[in-house]
Amino acid sequence: VYANIDLPRGVLNAMIVKVVKQNGGEMPAFNYFKKVSQSWIKDGIFTTDDAIKYVTEYIDDEKVEAKNESEEVFESL
Repeated sequence: VYANIDLPRGVLNAMIVKVVKQNGGEMPAFNYFKKVSQSWIKDGIFTTDDAIKYVTEYIDDEKVEAKNESEEVFESL
């Protein structure tokens, strides 16, 4: 548990990976992580396994969106 964020270290590490990837490699302010952690708690993400599954689904969804966007570009040519 870190400075007022009531989640295990593994969950926080997964959160950092997701948030930094989502922000184009930039580390946001600590208050942003506090808000994200509240959202994860509300969504029932309490264990490292939950967090890894959530982050993996996010990354997979991002890949599908990128593929669909590229297909749309090629179809419009």
